[in-house]
Amino acid sequence: MKEYNESEINAIKKYQDDIMANLNVSDAARKLLQPLPPCHAREYLYMLAFNGMPADGIKRTKDAVTGQKADVQIAGIKREYSSFMKKLFTDNADLSKKIDQIHASASSVVEQNKEYQSLVIANFQATVKSLEASAANFKESYHLMMEEKNQQIRDKQAIIDDLTKKLEETEQEMETTIQKISKKNEELLRKLGEDDGSNRKKQEVNTKKKKGFFSRNKEEVAENEVDHFIKQYLTNSEFQEEQKDYLMKCLEDGDSLEDIKKWAIPSISVPMMERLRKVYKEKICDK
Repeated sequence: MKEYNESEINAIKKYQDDIMANLNVSDAARKLLQPLPPCHAREYLYMLAFNGMPADGIKRTKDAVTGQKADVQIAGIKREYSSFMKKLFTDNADLSKKIDQIHASASSVVEQNKEYQSLVIANFQATVKSLEASAANFKESYHLMMEEKNQQIRDKQAIIDDLTKKLEETEQEMETTIQKISKKNEELLRKLGEDDGSNRKKQEVNTKKKKGFFSRNKEEVAENEVDHFIKQYLTNSEFQEEQKDYLMKCLEDGDSLEDIKKWAIPSISVPMMERLRKVYKEKICDK
């Protein structure tokens, strides 16, 4: 006889017990036979219960054949079945024949029951395989989904790392540029200081040698300064409009051309010019 696993055994036993319950077999008889494993002996004992043998008679028959070979068990149960049926009716030829017919019918039921068992087992196995296939598909889908999510995370992290690197490079370049500008400013301020000292000395010498230099007509000087300012700055393409406006404002504020040229440098911004102008005036005031 085919060996079944635990799940298949439980499915067969439940199927048989449901059939006996539907056939109104007593609870005592069903409880007595429930622990038995699926086999032909169990099925014949169910037939005794189905035909009305009390639970104690079924127990006595079961105990009598326990431990014997399968074919011996079935033969013993059949004898008890025939004896019970003969006692149940009368011992005449017609009834005996009828009992034999019932016995044959019972054997047919047993065979049909075997077919039903096979169907139950087949359906059960198919269900298990279907569930296993569904679980495998779900596992594969979940794996693919997680791999896609992880790839998206890796891609986003790569973008973040790239932007972070570019930001650090930009900050480094800005810092380097600021250092260069600061260095140039220091050099320019030092040079302006040197030029200013040299110019002052020259002015003192010129003052001594040419006392009449500042006696020139003021209108002529102003006109010459304006012309020089226009040629030197306003029409000079090296200066931007914003720089020209600022230098014009310096002239309007009373700064001389000699002072303006200290910070009128095309390569620096207007804010930087303003800072140089402020530093220059503070140095002049301090002196």
